[in-house]
Amino acid sequence: MKVGIDLGGSHIAIGLVNEDGSILKKWETDLDIKQIYDAENFINEYILKVLKEIGDFYPISLIGIASPRKCH
Repeated sequence: MKVGIDLGGSHIAIGLVNEDGSILKKWETDLDIKQIYDAENFINEYILKVLKEIGDFYPISLIGIASPRKCH
């Protein structure tokens, strides 16, 4: 199994993907302004919550993270 994490400016999405690239499950939540200022802690907690929900049923071989790049 693979885990994809999309960190947006106002949301976070996490997807569980099998070896052929099919999405098995997706979690998504909006970030409010307080969470954005404390994004590191919120992201860590949310990712751990999802991984605990997945449990030992799915051994994870890869985690990919996408985030917005800083624009000037």
